[in-house]
Amino acid sequence: MGGKILHVYRSDDPGAIKTEIEEIIGSPFLSKTLGRFVKVTDYGVREKLRKEKDKVTKVKAQDTVKLRKIVDKLLDDRPHSREDKDVLRRKSGASIKNRAWRRIAQRYGSVYFQEFLNAPSREHKLEVLEEMKKDSRGSKILPYIDELMEAL
Repeated sequence: MGGKILHVYRSDDPGAIKTEIEEIIGSPFLSKTLGRFVKVTDYGVREKLRKEKDKVTKVKAQDTVKLRKIVDKLLDDRPHSREDKDVLRRKSGASIKNRAWRRIAQRYGSVYFQEFLNAPSREHKLEVLEEMKKDSRGSKILPYIDELMEAL
């Protein structure tokens, strides 16, 4: 017996059944009565979109963690892999530069980093980089300092 006495669905497909139920609820006679008890929402679509968004967020977070390791490799002149190159392509130049400066500040002291960021002009920034080149602690990052100088 059960619910088949009232109505038999045309298909076993959940999408088709949902559409059929929406049509029944939308009919003039039943809409007010059944509409009070049965609510049709798009929660499933929202849930699916949220899962997709979470996947993208997860990849971005993993790339950020990998970027820290890649910057360390670059600063230590260690070789990097093809996967590292893919991560670098996905990240923006600004985020790579920021991460590199943070690691430099952590390794060699934040004095250079602070002075570079607070320098009022291009000439002042170049002067800070020149001073950093002279410091023995900054000798490992000479190639990167030259790149920064060229970028300015």
